[in-house]
Amino acid sequence: MLPPLTSIPPELVALADYEAAARARMSEAAWAYLAGGSADEITLRENSAAFARLRLRGRVLAEFPGGGHTRVELFGRMLAHPVLLAPVAYQRLAHPEGERAAALGAAASGALYVASTQASVTLEEIAAAAPGASRWFQLYMQPDRDETAELVARAERAGYEALVVTVDAPVSGVRNTEQRAGFRLPPGVVAANLGGGRARPAGQAQGLCGGLLATAPTWADLEWLCARTKLPVLVKGVTDPRDAERAIGSGAAGLVVSNHGGRTLDTLPPSVELLPAVVAAAAGRVPVLIAGESMVWDSLAICEYLAEQFPEKNLWPQDVEARAIARSICAEMHSGFTGLRSAMWMNIRANFPGKGRTMEAQADIGRISEIWETCFARSGPHQFLFGDFSIADAYFAPVVMRFRTYTVSLAPALEAYVERVAAHPAVAEWISDAMAEEATLPKYDVYPD
Repeated sequence: MLPPLTSIPPELVALADYEAAARARMSEAAWAYLAGGSADEITLRENSAAFARLRLRGRVLAEFPGGGHTRVELFGRMLAHPVLLAPVAYQRLAHPEGERAAALGAAASGALYVASTQASVTLEEIAAAAPGASRWFQLYMQPDRDETAELVARAERAGYEALVVTVDAPVSGVRNTEQRAGFRLPPGVVAANLGGGRARPAGQAQGLCGGLLATAPTWADLEWLCARTKLPVLVKGVTDPRDAERAIGSGAAGLVVSNHGGRTLDTLPPSVELLPAVVAAAAGRVPVLIAGESMVWDSLAICEYLAEQFPEKNLWPQDVEARAIARSICAEMHSGFTGLRSAMWMNIRANFPGKGRTMEAQADIGRISEIWETCFARSGPHQFLFGDFSIADAYFAPVVMRFRTYTVSLAPALEAYVERVAAHPAVAEWISDAMAEEATLPKYDVYPD
C-alpha cells in the first residue's frame, strides 16, 4: 500500500482519480468491503453502466435570470445543489477520522451528509464535526423497538433534520468478493452507534433462516416510526411503484430509489431504470431521490422533460414570452410549495389527532393563497394560468388538493380555481383511471407480483 496523502496532488481532478488513489492506499480486504457488491456483482456493474448509457441533449441561448443556480429545497432546508453524501458504514476503514472527516468534507462542498446507523463514530461526534451543516440520519430498524426509539431520539437531540430508513436489507448480502479477500473488521472499528455489539458483522454471510426475517421491519413498523418522530422519514430501497404508493400512505415524507448499490440482492435492475415508475407513482406528493448517483427529481423537472419529449401536446404556451412567464411561475410554485409542503406535513403530523393546528400551520395555510395569487396575477385574467388548460395547471392544482386532505379551508378564489382544474376532462379522466386502478389492488396485504 502507498502511504496516506499529505496534500492533494494536481492529477486528482475527478472522482475516478480519487477512487484509484484510494485503492492504492487501502488493504485488499478493506477495498473489497467498500467497493464490492453481492454475489456476481451484476447489479453493481449495471448501476454504473446504466448511467453511462444515458445521454443529455443540451439547449442553447437559454435565459438565466440572476445568473442561474443549482439550488434545491428539501424539507425546509435550501441546499446548494442536489447532491447528497449517501450513508456508508465503517468509514474508519478508509480514514482514521472516518465519518467525522466525511461530514466535514460534505459541509465544505455544500453537500448534505447522511450518517449511517453503522457508522464507526457516534452520530453525536459526526454532528460535532460539522456544526450547523445539513445532515440526515440513516436508520436500520432494530429488532427491539426501544433500541430503534433510542436511536431516533439521539438523532433528534443531535440536530439531524430527517430520518432515512433503509428497508431493502433485512439481511446482509452474500458478498463473495469480501469472502475471497478474507474481510473482517479490524480492531477498533465497530458500529459505534450500536453498543453491545448488536450490529451484524460486516462481510459475514447471512442466510434466510436463523430467525433474521422474523425480526425484519414491516409496514407496521414504518407507520409506528412515522407516528413517533417529528422528523420527516424517507424510505430508502423503494424500487416498485406499488411500494412507493404504500410508503406514502404509511406516512413517508420522501422516497429513495435504491437497490442498495448492488450490495444486498444481485441481479436487481439498475436504480436509474427503476426511477421513472417510482417518480410517476409519487406524482409530486413527496420528493424522490436516487441512491448511487445522488440526484433529486421533482415535478418541475418532470414537466420540462414531458414538454421536451411531446412537443405536439403543447404543454407549455407556444408564445415565447408566455412560455418564459410560465416557466418562471412554475419555478416560483416549486420553490414555494417544496418548503410549504414539508412544513405543513411536519406541522400536521406533530399536532394531529386532537390537538388542532398551531399558529405556524395557520401561517403555512395563508401562504398557499399568497403564492397562488402572485402566480395568477402575473399570468393575466384567465380561467386557467395561461388562458387554456396547460401543464402549469396540472402541476399546481394537485399540490393544492393535497392540502385539502388536511381539511384546510382555502381562499374562495383558490377553491374555485382548484374546482375548475379538477373538472377539466383531462384531469377528470386521469383521476377516474387512477381510482379504478386503485380499486383493483388488495388492501392491507402484500401486493401480488
